Amino acid sequence: MKKNITLALNILRNWSSYLFGFPHPVPIGYVIIATTYACNARCVMCNLHEFYHERPDLSGKEIDLASVLEALKNSSILRTVRHIDLTGGEPFLRQDLKHFISSLFDLHDIDFISINSNGILTKKIVDDVEGILAGTRGNQRFSLSISIDGIGSLHDKIRGITGAFERIEKTIASLSKLRDQHPQFTLRSNAVIQPANIHALGSIQAY
Repeated sequence: MKKNITLALNILRNWSSYLFGFPHPVPIGYVIIATTYACNARCVMCNLHEFYHERPDLSGKEIDLASVLEALKNSSILRTVRHIDLTGGEPFLRQDLKHFISSLFDLHDIDFISINSNGILTKKIVDDVEGILAGTRGNQRFSLSISIDGIGSLHDKIRGITGAFERIEKTIASLSKLRDQHPQFTLRSNAVIQPANIHALGSIQAY
């Protein structure tokens, strides 16, 4: 009960800060920004790649990342955020992603940005990450998580793309070199546990 009361009071406090500018808002742990609904995979557990086929009226109307930056700068609540997590779709399909992340790091309080990727666009991912890391400073940290849902053909089957695993191996190899050069960069992996790969979790972990 005490936790529920505290949560309710914190929600009211943040709404008051948003509407009236006082009191100082309760710090937010992190904010998730979905950068795009576009995706270059066809995963069996997700139909996001069908989004713009089903809603062609929304094609080309992705969120304006410049307006996101303004919101983070001007909102009395959002400007206290220190951690931003970027998702998609596939975030690296956006041509303005590198500039957006570098601009996020230019904001006063943000010191940690994490991003999730399917790892297929090797050259774009590596080029963007290299540019982002070149602009980080002080205690700023950047983390990239690559999806690995199986080894070899199992991953390809789940992701719906022939050769996807071979591509992510190239991406990981290149990003590993950058990680060795930049201690502020963390390279991680994630997997969506599902009937198709639950038998293969040990091999994914070993990899």
